[in-house]
Amino acid sequence: MTNHLSTVMLAALLAIGSTATANAGPMLLEDDFQDGNADGWGATGDGDIAVSHYSGNYSLRVTRQARALRAVPAPAEATVEVSGALAAQSLSAPDDCLLEASGDGQSWVEVLRVAKGADDGLTLYRGAAPVAIAAGVQRIVLRLRANTSGRGTCWFDDITVAGMATVATGAARAPATSAFNGRLVFDVATADARFTLLRDTLRLATGKDNSDRVPPRFDFTFVQVDDRLVPTHRGAVPANHPWWEWAVEPGRVWSEAGDGEWSRAEIPFAWEERNANCLHNGLLTFRFNAAGTIERLDYRIAQETCAYFQFDAWGTANASFTPGTPVGAATVAAEYRRERAGRLPVKPISALAHDVPGIDPAAFGSAAELSPGHVTVFGVVWNGVHYVGGCETRRGPYPLCDELLLPSYSVAKSVVSGLGLMRLEQLSAGAKQALVVDYVPECRAAGGWEGVTFDHLADMASGRYQSAGREVDEDATMATPFFRVDAHADKVRIACARYPRRVPPGTRWVYHTTDTYLLGTSMQAYWRRLHGANADFFRDALVDGLYAPLGLSPAVASTRRTYDAIAQPFTGWGLMLLRDDIAKLALFMVSGTGELDGQPVVNRPELSAALQRSASDTGFSAARPEFRYNNGLWAWNAAASLACKAPLWVPFMSGYGGISVVLMPNGAVYYYFSDNSEFRWARALREANKLAPFCTR
Repeated sequence: MTNHLSTVMLAALLAIGSTATANAGPMLLEDDFQDGNADGWGATGDGDIAVSHYSGNYSLRVTRQARALRAVPAPAEATVEVSGALAAQSLSAPDDCLLEASGDGQSWVEVLRVAKGADDGLTLYRGAAPVAIAAGVQRIVLRLRANTSGRGTCWFDDITVAGMATVATGAARAPATSAFNGRLVFDVATADARFTLLRDTLRLATGKDNSDRVPPRFDFTFVQVDDRLVPTHRGAVPANHPWWEWAVEPGRVWSEAGDGEWSRAEIPFAWEERNANCLHNGLLTFRFNAAGTIERLDYRIAQETCAYFQFDAWGTANASFTPGTPVGAATVAAEYRRERAGRLPVKPISALAHDVPGIDPAAFGSAAELSPGHVTVFGVVWNGVHYVGGCETRRGPYPLCDELLLPSYSVAKSVVSGLGLMRLEQLSAGAKQALVVDYVPECRAAGGWEGVTFDHLADMASGRYQSAGREVDEDATMATPFFRVDAHADKVRIACARYPRRVPPGTRWVYHTTDTYLLGTSMQAYWRRLHGANADFFRDALVDGLYAPLGLSPAVASTRRTYDAIAQPFTGWGLMLLRDDIAKLALFMVSGTGELDGQPVVNRPELSAALQRSASDTGFSAARPEFRYNNGLWAWNAAASLACKAPLWVPFMSGYGGISVVLMPNGAVYYYFSDNSEFRWARALREANKLAPFCTR
């Protein structure tokens, strides 16, 4: 190995440094390499490491398989925040450049990664992640790692390690001295908006006008319910903005010692990407008084569930508040109290070890399966208790995790299109065999859709495809206008004509989001023939007929729709959920009864088939023999992973970017929402098998 540093192994690094501990909150390391050297950094691996200079800036260049390592004294039994910047050039798949940290000397937390597609050699991506320091460990180890071949190069800069101050608890909070009921409005000026790009895989922002950095106008009405601040509208609000729409969830109000006439508020929100499902979560904070004066309003985004576009955003705004009791305030208050009272009991994931001796909570959301810096939330539902983990941001824990919005992506194929057709079949027997050409005239005009039923679309078995290769058609469709056009007429035309007919319907599975969109279109048309032109299948059959009786939040009542008078629900993506919502939906499905309060609400045989509990309807082989797909749900034969004697088909829901909701055969539920395209949960499955064995060995 050639380098300009001394060669030092990890074990030696762990032996370096003072044994003194630092107080919470201090800056423990700042290294921007501007002094032209890399003092304190050791090196290992095959490659070149050197401080390089370009246009007045110094950075640490790492090539091939080289590693730069540094040990930093850290607080004992605490958490630090590691951050840094990274640029890359000439990467080849699957090359990448990584900034990592270890707080226990064994496992590594990914702080920042740049891969092919973001390797323009100029863009300096930034990232940060909390790193827990194990008991008795007094150093955090940093690793700047190149994983490249050929001419690939990584440049690291602005490496920092900072102690994380303890978040204030509610003990210091007193009831708000003023009530907050009325309308809050503000615009963010361009000069007051700050933005740091961390990942732009699709190069959405490259060469653009920076309109992604400034949100649309904020205009929401709130009702104070006890110490909570509840928006009268939940879910995304369409806006005349090229990038974003606001979605706002309930926040809270309080006062602190010394506030005098002032009270404080924090409101959770998300920017949802226009015409898409990415969610960038943040907080609004401000002070207010009884006269309706808003003292400086701040917003900050430091977390997202979005695989291709990640950033930190923050800024200030001058806000106006118009006090007054909103129309329907009493109803909003009553419904919110009912929503909170109906949530599943919540405990931290660590409590699972106490409640079920012998269970290792670390197997769920494990860093061995998921990159911690990319996990939004995860949880296990067992015996009626919701054990939760995650909810970290790049600036510490999110303070209102119960109100954190989660995107569905293709989980909607299960809980909207899949459950939707089961619901329609329960309400109108035989609906699943209805023909698409009888309800979607654009498909009849396109030709080749004869004999395709609603059920075929739910199974992704229309018989129409370009390539039967795994995800080949879907990946190609991502580059077409289907996902970008706004109007239903354009989406349905593309969906009907996109693929040629290859085999008879119901004989081969090929994954197509376009098929799910057509299923939603078909069910809407079917529903309106039954109930009139103003009927809406999503609202009537699902929100009112299933989601509300299940006790789901109002967030699920708002889904992505086309931007026209038709307002067609996307069906296969675009739903927003709270973590309590996904837990309740999964529990309802894994029960297999299809009933609420003893009454059938979805077709039980179709639900059983989706759960792989019907020997006569197992669905279709999905690209590989160990996967199946049926009625909007996936299933994995986990027999080999658990060393079971017989096949063990485990149903699950899956969403783009790294979302899994696993319906365990013993009735447990495990889920995670992440955004680093990681779909691994075998370790969690093996641990869940200990809750109540479902594998015959």
